[in-house]
Amino acid sequence: MFQKTLAVLALAAALVPAAQAAPVSALTFTSAENNSTCCTSTRGYAFDVLDSGLFATHLGIWDAGSDGLAVSHDVGLWNSLGVLVASVTVPGGAAASLVDGFRYVDIADVALSTGRYTVGALFFASGTDDQARNLVGTATASGISFVGARFINNGVASLTNPTESLGITGLMGGSLMVDRVNGRVPEPGAMSLVALAIGAAGVAARRRKA
Repeated sequence: MFQKTLAVLALAAALVPAAQAAPVSALTFTSAENNSTCCTSTRGYAFDVLDSGLFATHLGIWDAGSDGLAVSHDVGLWNSLGVLVASVTVPGGAAASLVDGFRYVDIADVALSTGRYTVGALFFASGTDDQARNLVGTATASGISFVGARFINNGVASLTNPTESLGITGLMGGSLMVDRVNGRVPEPGAMSLVALAIGAAGVAARRRKA
């Protein structure tokens, strides 16, 4: 009976999704210059997902000086078809988490299939929140390749896929964090199986004592 109970526990554990690991920045760099905003625009970068199993977990925006944002900013993530697959509003100030110079907000995990994506943040004309410029020492998370900066100076006060190239070290606005584990809550059926197995283990233990 005890061996059977162990087998049920092992099966139940296999059916329960793993807890989420620590997300990491998709792109980092060691230093950069600041660039002011000339016009209302969406600015960020393009990147390639090289293998399956990655999830987008946070979206964020560069915080020049790491001293808080003057205003809130919308940040979006687009797939290779130009479809907006995730978006979030990063609040002004320093409330959002600061990681590698970016202010990030958690999003519902988005599975990233292999292919090209673009991430970008909305900036307003004459705003005081700068972008990063002339990046030095760029590095990416495992499974991601940095393609280059992207922007669209269209004057539209809403997120727009930034499709225009600005070179490999151009302006950097929006970004994202990624993880290889989906942070889903375990399915009710799997949890019920775990509870059943634990109960069976308790009954077996009591019988052995008797």
